[in-house]
Amino acid sequence: MDWNSLREGAHATLQNVFGESVTHHPLSGSDQTTTGVFSAEHTEYEETGRGGISTTAPKLEVQLSALDTQPQIDDEWTVGGTRYRAIEVMHDGRGGAAVMLRET
Repeated sequence: MDWNSLREGAHATLQNVFGESVTHHPLSGSDQTTTGVFSAEHTEYEETGRGGISTTAPKLEVQLSALDTQPQIDDEWTVGGTRYRAIEVMHDGRGGAAVMLRET
């Protein structure tokens, strides 16, 4: 078994255990329901070498291959009946993305 297979298996397990149904409303294209791992407002700290950056925005982690339209800034998402706007999309380099959200 290679590294990519292990990573994909781990991601699938996370989606199955912690994922919930979410709807992607892209600026262009059709709405699509998929599974994502949602984290409500939380503190995330990233060391930059000259200090750090922190955020408290809600975050949605999705598998890009599960989407017909790639997420972009200003796309909207519905999670648990609440509508959010994407304020940042961070690709993880392994086929997933973390979408930072702001409630609309």
